[in-house]
Amino acid sequence: MWLVVGLGNPGSEYANTRHNVGFIVLDQLALKWQLEFKKKKFISVYAFSPERKVYLVKPLTYMNRSGLAVKKWVKDLSLPLNRLLIVVDDLDLPLGKVRFRRRGGDAGHHGLASIIGVLQTSEFPRLRIGIGRPRKRGTEATYVLSPFKESEKEVLAGVVEHSVGLIENLVKSES
Repeated sequence: MWLVVGLGNPGSEYANTRHNVGFIVLDQLALKWQLEFKKKKFISVYAFSPERKVYLVKPLTYMNRSGLAVKKWVKDLSLPLNRLLIVVDDLDLPLGKVRFRRRGGDAGHHGLASIIGVLQTSEFPRLRIGIGRPRKRGTEATYVLSPFKESEKEVLAGVVEHSVGLIENLVKSES
């Protein structure tokens, strides 16, 4: 069993923002697997692939409280943390760059900090998707909540497709 959690913020006003790249990746994966996020559980919407034994989860708690939903899922599934994958945006990686880690800190990301705080460990895999940094220091909060520019959408589409492939390979190879 796998639990793949995309981090983001609920609501149409956040749908295509940089902070929602975790949701964007899970939406694309669900589309590829012909799944829909129709069910709600543990302050989340989710889709389940029985043949792959994978839950795709999008917390509805807002980014900074993502850990609340993740903890409930992990506990309910009695899931070992090496079967939890968090898909998250990363300001420290340039747009188009992806980094997979089996463990690590929060790197200043409030969603990861929330998850680490409630699970009381950072020993879980994460897929960090680069969104780049704003040019002007001190504008990070506005930047992450801004939509991708038209000129960035082609790179975004490529990195989302690449991320979907990485997730598929991970759950297949470690099943």
